[in-house]
Amino acid sequence: MKKISTLKLFMLILLTGLYAVDVSAQMFWNNAISFAGNPNSHISRANSSSLNITGSFTIQAWIKPEIPNQIGTILQKSEGNNPTGYGIYLFNGRVAVKTNAVTRLISKTVLPVNEWTHVSATYNTSTNNFLIAINATSDTSKVFIGSAPIGNTDSLFIGTGWDNSFQGQLDEIRIWNTALGSGFISKYMRSSIGTNSGIYSGLVLSLTFQERHSDGAKFTTADQTGNGNNFINKGASPVDLSGLPSSIVTFNDGIQLSGTNEYLAVPDNSSISPTAVFTLEAWIFPESAGATNTIIHKGSDNGVVTDYGLRLFNGYLQATVNSQVRLTSSQVIPLNEWTHITYVYNGTNGKNIFYINGALTDSVTGLSGWINNGNDSLYIGGSIAQNDFEGFIDEVRLKQAVKYQEEIYRFLYQSIDESNDQAGIDVVFNFDGYATSSVGSAIRFYFRNGAGFIHPAYNSLSPISPINRADNLSFSDGFYIKQSDRKIPESQTYGDMTEDTLEIVNFETINDINIFIALNHTSEYQLDITLISPLGQSLKIYDNNYLVGSSSHIVTIFDDQAVSDLINGQFVSFAPSIKSNVSLNSVFSGIPSGGKWRLQINDYAPGNTGRLYAWGIQINNSPEKLFMMNSTSLIQGLYNSSTNISVRDTMKIFVRNSFPPYNIVDSSKRYFQNNGSANYSFENVTAGTPYYLQLKHRNSIETWSSNAVTFDPLTNVCSYNFTSSSSQAYGNNMMQADASPLRFAIYSGDVNQDGVIDIADASLIDNSAINFATGYLPTDVNGDGVVDLSDIVFADNNGFNFVSKITP
Repeated sequence: MKKISTLKLFMLILLTGLYAVDVSAQMFWNNAISFAGNPNSHISRANSSSLNITGSFTIQAWIKPEIPNQIGTILQKSEGNNPTGYGIYLFNGRVAVKTNAVTRLISKTVLPVNEWTHVSATYNTSTNNFLIAINATSDTSKVFIGSAPIGNTDSLFIGTGWDNSFQGQLDEIRIWNTALGSGFISKYMRSSIGTNSGIYSGLVLSLTFQERHSDGAKFTTADQTGNGNNFINKGASPVDLSGLPSSIVTFNDGIQLSGTNEYLAVPDNSSISPTAVFTLEAWIFPESAGATNTIIHKGSDNGVVTDYGLRLFNGYLQATVNSQVRLTSSQVIPLNEWTHITYVYNGTNGKNIFYINGALTDSVTGLSGWINNGNDSLYIGGSIAQNDFEGFIDEVRLKQAVKYQEEIYRFLYQSIDESNDQAGIDVVFNFDGYATSSVGSAIRFYFRNGAGFIHPAYNSLSPISPINRADNLSFSDGFYIKQSDRKIPESQTYGDMTEDTLEIVNFETINDINIFIALNHTSEYQLDITLISPLGQSLKIYDNNYLVGSSSHIVTIFDDQAVSDLINGQFVSFAPSIKSNVSLNSVFSGIPSGGKWRLQINDYAPGNTGRLYAWGIQINNSPEKLFMMNSTSLIQGLYNSSTNISVRDTMKIFVRNSFPPYNIVDSSKRYFQNNGSANYSFENVTAGTPYYLQLKHRNSIETWSSNAVTFDPLTNVCSYNFTSSSSQAYGNNMMQADASPLRFAIYSGDVNQDGVIDIADASLIDNSAINFATGYLPTDVNGDGVVDLSDIVFADNNGFNFVSKITP
């Protein structure tokens, strides 16, 4: 139960009455349905055996009436005055339940107009008890003997029926063939549920009103349980709630497993049967680590045969192909926090790779060959005869191709469905209420035993993965993202998180700024979040705000242009975007973007803790990030060890492949600062790919980086400091330019740029000096604008020491 102050509780009640926000969500493309209040505006479904209920039932819906004291049918399974079937309707604004055309119960509560209210009506055939719950709280109940619904062959109507038609909006309509207890009503109230397996086997109808993915038409009247109870739309209208924070249904769900015979099963299908190469991904939150804990397994249920699989082995990540262990991670997967895992198997060359949180951690080349293509099921979290996974799993992906680091990072913090699917991805289970893949064919998984969705809005202790989806904001392509692993607070159960820093190399004037935050904390109302610019401007973007009910955690984008204000007690989730506590642009507009941004989080009350997983910044709504390199290098002839500064000049950097013949990929030229630093931009490089750097200066020796470097896939930034040690240059090919501070510089004197400093360079300098040459000349080695003896010294000394370029 969320503990909030009396003032906050009062404000929550007040705000609930003041605001009627049209928001709910199943992922980000949520839809509801609207009825005009006449017989020509309804949806219907012909009779089916699963809907022809003659025993216990539960009818559930989120209801938003548009007129007061309304009399109108919500749902009925009968036609005309046929004295059979079941249904619910509004009677003078109150909820009423019928069986066999007889009203059995009317609620005490009048539903508010233009506000969402959750209604649950149950009948228990063993006790003959009818019960109506409003927002998961029992409103009224009564026992009626002999009142079980009588079967019929009539259609099921929604929005019209016995008397008047309903005017308003409905969402998340569900019918169960069992009487749900109060605990399950509360647990399921704020979740989409699109399955009828395992603990949800009694669910015979689920209308979420949005497709399983966001590609194409998003509104649907299809049943999501798999029972095929699809409805025909006869004049009802879709209500597009896409991109809005949720006020009724959780935005980001996952699966929860106890570690004891709880798992998911996916029947064999070509989409889950790679034969040569594949990439497996998932977010996992293990709560315990035994000898083995199955994460993903394609093979026999007893584990004797394994086509492919991932498991925890004494806490280490382990991959199996063709019943053989192919790779074990070098690091333990931490307990009680989210970790993103990726396994790549290439049967053509035997390459096995682990990426943990996007970083390449382990790689080995072993046996190559085809992957066994058996007809066994795919299991998630365990199977009937294996050691099962205890904890939470989200966003399981399978691609029958090699996935490279840039793509892994690109989709690390955003969900994938058909609309942003990359070529070759065959299966993605988002677990956001649906039991089907959100890409490709709608293959379905089945819950086994006690496995279920997380239902995070029911229990604040349940975590949610740090993923979001905001295509309209170019997330995450347009964001500089910092991957964090910061405890909130750093120690004890209250106080400050260790400040985190994100450096942006690109300098541009800010006219709009958006902030991505991904954190889990069981008491979000105890937090304040402050962003500090490189120039010191400070803004508290989140100030002890709170979600509705038991919801917690903050995974969203703070955006001044978001539709919804940051209203306390209004939302189940702040995702995908919401306005900041105070306008971001009112503080940060007009300042330069470049430099070190700082994030501070304070937990002001004891008792609960959390973790920051990632945060990021988007500048001026940019759809993509530039590839930027901050490189620092000094030129021997231009550096003054007395003043510790350099004459400014132009440097050109070539980015080259890290393998022979080290071809040039891109280049950039900049006028560096007095400390030798400059920011270089590139267009043709790829994040995560290793490159050598080659420095070219007009009268200095060509110098390469000692090792290949990469551009960070989350920021597209690369930083390299040549000045800190001679070993920063390939072959240690630099000279010590200063002892305090210790600095190294590129050799000067290669005037003719032939890669060798020798008498030919000295002769060119000598000729210029004899002719009293001045100006910006290659022979002016020390950059003072005059060619004289002081320039010749560099060429003579370095030539005497046989200085030349050293390359891979």
